Amino acid sequence: MNIFKYKKNKNEVIITGLQEDVSNTSIVIPETIDNMPVVEIGPRAFKLSNITDIKIGANIRKISEEAFGYCRKLHFITWNGTCDEIPDGCFFFCENLKTFDFSAIKKVGRYAFRASGLQEACLPENIEVVSEGAFDGCSELHSVIWHCKCNVIPSDCFFKCSNLKAFDFSSIKSIGKDAFNQGGLQRIDLPATVEKVYERAFHECRNLQFATWNCKCDEIPDSCFAVCRKLKSFNFAGIKKIGSHAFELTDLEKVDLPATVESISEWAFSTCNGLRSVTWNCKCDVIPADCFYECTNLKQFDFSGIEKIGKHAFEGSGLQEVNLPENINAVLVGAFERCGELQSATWSHKCELIPSNCFEGCLKLTKFNFANAKRIGQSAFRNSGLQEVRLAKNIKNVYDSAFYECRKLQFVEWNCQRDVIPDTCFARCSSLKEFDLSNVRKIEERAFIYSGLTSVTLSTGTAVGHGCFACCNDLEKVEWLSDESIEKNIFAECKNIKEILISDKVMNIAVGAFAASPNAEISFV
Repeated sequence: MNIFKYKKNKNEVIITGLQEDVSNTSIVIPETIDNMPVVEIGPRAFKLSNITDIKIGANIRKISEEAFGYCRKLHFITWNGTCDEIPDGCFFFCENLKTFDFSAIKKVGRYAFRASGLQEACLPENIEVVSEGAFDGCSELHSVIWHCKCNVIPSDCFFKCSNLKAFDFSSIKSIGKDAFNQGGLQRIDLPATVEKVYERAFHECRNLQFATWNCKCDEIPDSCFAVCRKLKSFNFAGIKKIGSHAFELTDLEKVDLPATVESISEWAFSTCNGLRSVTWNCKCDVIPADCFYECTNLKQFDFSGIEKIGKHAFEGSGLQEVNLPENINAVLVGAFERCGELQSATWSHKCELIPSNCFEGCLKLTKFNFANAKRIGQSAFRNSGLQEVRLAKNIKNVYDSAFYECRKLQFVEWNCQRDVIPDTCFARCSSLKEFDLSNVRKIEERAFIYSGLTSVTLSTGTAVGHGCFACCNDLEKVEWLSDESIEKNIFAECKNIKEILISDKVMNIAVGAFAASPNAEISFV
């Protein structure tokens, strides 16, 4: 009785599946059906079936993609066919397939053994091509012998092979993208034969402890060793380029960058929480964006060879002091943001702009010398620990929220060239009790909202923006000597004002301007 579904093609048979209700799980592919030779197994012919073993005879010239995919009980194969190619997805998710004889194979197709139960793979010289993802997700694979003619490990080849702890790279020229991503490798020794390594090749090899890079390839590609949590050291000798995220979330303790290094990309060493020492002797004079982001144990850095510091380069790091020498000519947004241990900062006179968010969240930074700066960017010192701010004539401009929520700020001297206090500049500065506004001609919206001011004196001609002093609960006295109108919400929710002096030149006081101050005495002067 024939148990196979099939179709005819020029007096030859292609098996397309099993008949319904076939109980036999041990399958032999026959040489003939209806006196016609069986020459091919069609696409997905046995996919999702319950077969446990199968014998493929010499008559089979071709096996098509996914022929045995999801045969979760399949544990043994006899491959005697003239077909020397394992097709794409042939055995993927065959969880009980522990072994396979590659002696007659020339090509292993894409994801051929994906998530199968293979425990070892011995690839002999007859194999000419190994395709992308061939052994992807083989979590039980613990041994690979690579003797095949193919000297390229393709992309995803051993992705998530978590039990593959060692690999001999001596015959390899190229390692593809994600080749060992999330694998179990504990040590990597790349010899001079290796000419190219691609992105994420060893990404998230969480047990990787040692990596020796002696290959011809002088570029560490993007995310190559990212999330290799046990990698504590790396020798950068001979390296010219370090890609983005290359060592992100590793446990590197020390980074020595020699003169050979010409280029370093963003996020290269980000979140290396064990990193304590960096020696920057490389040709690259730019610290790229997010390079040392969240390196919480990096306490110091020598900036003597640096010209530019990229965006968020040291954000969240453990730097305790920052001394920027004259060679620094540019610092970008958020360079030292959230450096919670930063106590001291010296600014380069060549760098005129303190950029946006530069020292935001630096709660231990209690003082700063602004003598070398000319402009202070948006939120530059937001939520920092500054206790006093002295702005002299060298300061040409201050941008919105520059000192927003500096809760320890007690004293401000405003003598800068620009006589405008920008939006929310000192908002939520709850310890700021006094402010000399005599040099100020304009105060923009919400500049002092929720601040700790106890008194406000405004000179003739000073313009005041919407909600400028709103919610200042410690405010007790207002002297409005300006001839500008008092608009609604300027003093909104200032509940403790007791004395208000208003110039008799004021033409308009908006309804509700002092509505939240029922006990205030108002006088016109």
